[in-house]
Amino acid sequence: MKFITEIAVRNRTVTVLAIILVLTAGVTAYNSLRVELFPEIEFPLVTVSTAYPSANPDAVVRDVTAPIERAISSTAGLESVQTTTFEGNSIVLATFTYGTDMAAAETHISAVVNDIPFVNGVEEPTVGRFNPDQFPVIQFSVISDRDAAELRGIVQSRVLPALSDVEGILQVQATGEVERRVQITVDADRLAQNNVSLFQISNSLRENNVSLPAGAIFEGGQAVLAKTTHTFDSIDDLKNLAVGMSESGPVFLGDVADVSLGSAAPRSISRTNGKPSVGVT
Repeated sequence: MKFITEIAVRNRTVTVLAIILVLTAGVTAYNSLRVELFPEIEFPLVTVSTAYPSANPDAVVRDVTAPIERAISSTAGLESVQTTTFEGNSIVLATFTYGTDMAAAETHISAVVNDIPFVNGVEEPTVGRFNPDQFPVIQFSVISDRDAAELRGIVQSRVLPALSDVEGILQVQATGEVERRVQITVDADRLAQNNVSLFQISNSLRENNVSLPAGAIFEGGQAVLAKTTHTFDSIDDLKNLAVGMSESGPVFLGDVADVSLGSAAPRSISRTNGKPSVGVT
């Protein structure tokens, strides 16, 4: 230490320059440090979320949760399985030992879950991993005096595509969405007058809004797949749908029911300052 001190005293100019260089390098290094709110961490956790609308918790456990637990029990590296079941939904959390290849584990679980023969009414399970990098970085709301369904259409057709094209954006999602829905209000008196039942109306709607394969057309050694479709394109199409017969001729849906275009029940609700809005993350 005495030797270094003597050199520093004899060469004061060089010592000052060395100190300045060290300080400059330190400030430069500090300003160039990368800071992340959520450092890149891989959690050994895979989630399986499944919806079973209108089913009570006991039915969800029997028809969804238990089959999933059995299917994923043989996954390599699995440490524990925790499940949460409530009305209409099942959530399965599979925890793995550290060092497990989580990409392979997720692929295996997704494969075995998709092979489960669920009962009718169970929706397709969603398999994913917990990743802090997926948390939204920017959130904002879109507010307007327009109808909720119309505002949703504007956000879906204009805002989301524009944001998706921005470089570096992984995913854009909207909350507080309200979809359009056709509302058919049947009049019991008009049904009786035209001798039409609800069963006839249900069958007519189901059988006239279909898309079915119609075989193949062979031409020039090539086969072109064909299908037949009959879908409703407007409210007038629905009103003019024949649902029965009477002495005077066919009975149309508009003769026995009021058909209108309304808003479906929202899948999620977003409010900003007490007003309905569409949230974008």
